[in-house]
Amino acid sequence: MSFLHPAAFWGLVSLLVLILLSLWRQRAARVVVPSLRLWRMIPDRLPPVRSLRRPRASLSLFLQMLVATSLVFALAGPGTVRQKPAPRRIAVVADDSAYMSPRRWDVRRELDKLDPADDLVFIDCTTLQRGLSKYDVVVNGLCDPRPALDLAASEAKTVVFISDRAPPWTPPAGVSFHLVLVGGPLRTVGIVDAGVDNGKLFLRLTAAAEVRVAFDGNARKIPAAKFHLIEVPAEARFIEASVDPDEFQEDDYVVLRRHEGRIDVAFEGRPDASILAAIESNPLARISRGGTPRLLIRIGAASDRSKAPVVVEVDPLEGVESRSEPGAITVAPHELTEGVVAEDLRFTEVGKLAGPVEAPLFFNGGAPVAAVRRPGEIVVAAKYSATGWPARPSFPIFWANVLKYSASGIAAWRATGLLNEAASRPGLERKPLDPGAFGARPSAPVRTDLAGASIALAALFLAACWIV
Repeated sequence: MSFLHPAAFWGLVSLLVLILLSLWRQRAARVVVPSLRLWRMIPDRLPPVRSLRRPRASLSLFLQMLVATSLVFALAGPGTVRQKPAPRRIAVVADDSAYMSPRRWDVRRELDKLDPADDLVFIDCTTLQRGLSKYDVVVNGLCDPRPALDLAASEAKTVVFISDRAPPWTPPAGVSFHLVLVGGPLRTVGIVDAGVDNGKLFLRLTAAAEVRVAFDGNARKIPAAKFHLIEVPAEARFIEASVDPDEFQEDDYVVLRRHEGRIDVAFEGRPDASILAAIESNPLARISRGGTPRLLIRIGAASDRSKAPVVVEVDPLEGVESRSEPGAITVAPHELTEGVVAEDLRFTEVGKLAGPVEAPLFFNGGAPVAAVRRPGEIVVAAKYSATGWPARPSFPIFWANVLKYSASGIAAWRATGLLNEAASRPGLERKPLDPGAFGARPSAPVRTDLAGASIALAALFLAACWIV
């Protein structure tokens, strides 16, 4: 027996008060009678006073003392304390990657071995959410279990991880790690690599198998092999590749789409609203305010600044031998000058480029004033007014050609539904969960409060006192 408020026992002093009150004698009452004969008929209601005699035992007094004692006992907060096994805190992480889809029922069977009397916290491997039901095993793409295991180790000293393969994770000191493996052989053939290069579709499988390939909906079957190299039609924009469904279907189907690359364009040097407008109006371009652009347009500035895969120097401060008024401007055939008309090239000043160039673009009297100096470096040594070249159709055409030149090689085929090779090769080991490995539950004191029982007893004694 234990008490929360032992000082409440000072209330037992009230028992002395009850005893003193029991010795109190009622004062005689005056009664007026009309005659002595009637006086004699009045009974003597006051007992004779006897000094130094203890009070007679009274059931009413005894019940009142029991009521007071029960109330004091209740105020002291009585209770009993016993030792009881406490629930163990266990954090559980179940691998919900795509390669676990054939193992769902194995995972649930292992989860059913956990004792619901324990304090279980389930942590989602992908979202790191807590408190999910143990039956909410959702198959996602691929999951790195390490963040979820780190969180689990911070939540509990016992961590359980269920997968078909061991995670690349080491538990911190003081944490008991229980690895549950639900692997085993599966009948599976999957596509582990897919891509398009130089107009050919490359497919690699986990084992030799027949593949069904469709280019923009036109399907055909390819004989069984582990590696496939298939010619892609030039106009194709959509490719589907699949193998026959098996026990692990997540790697049986791959889609490849052709995406035109967008060009990140950045500017340096003095502002040029005409070039900016020509670039912004082209859907192939995207103005970059930071990072590494694909195309850098540098206007009236030195060349010793930031770099990019493609740089266009307009009216550069370096690499020009002499400057003069324009004469007869001619255009050299090149992919950058396609659609550009010499009559539109109205410059106010041109400069003769110094040093060798790889491919001239514009000539002034036979001297190159615009050229591809080297791959990825274009120079236009010319000045113009807003009413000159920018006002002619050749201006946006030239910058559209520059964007196409910059985009060369970045238009690519992108595959969706492709898992990595490790995911397509299921784990083969099995290690069932052993609940006995968690150890015995710790003992914890459990207190039963008896204050309510004391109050009920006081009410019972009070009722008996009222009846008496």
